[in-house]
Amino acid sequence: MSFRLALVLLATALLFAACAGGAGSKPPPGGPGPGVGSGVGPGISVGEALAFRLEGPLLVRGWLWRADSGDLRLCAGLTDSSPPECTKPWLTVQGLELSKVEGLRTESEVTWSPQQVLVLGELTGEVLTVSGLLKG
Repeated sequence: MSFRLALVLLATALLFAACAGGAGSKPPPGGPGPGVGSGVGPGISVGEALAFRLEGPLLVRGWLWRADSGDLRLCAGLTDSSPPECTKPWLTVQGLELSKVEGLRTESEVTWSPQQVLVLGELTGEVLTVSGLLKG
């Protein structure tokens, strides 16, 4: 009796697994296909952008940070120090004029965003070339 019950449970589990990959999991007709980026949603973290190496435009969330007129970074986090420091991982950001970003703070030649921002751009290695910016 227990062998028959085990077979029924196994068959049920296989049926559910087969249904999970059915037509409902495909993208809608005319929608973005695999590998196509989009500016919809909360964005991905800096770590996710580096780990997955996705192609196409990416919407990445993090904190903007630059010290002593050096490279602009999109940081995974900021320290609680004053001024804050950028925590790893981070992306180098190109093509973004800080003068056009509202709400930035500057202290002791360090400029940062006090809240996360969403940056839309193309990722090449660890460099994010900007095509858009949204407040987080």
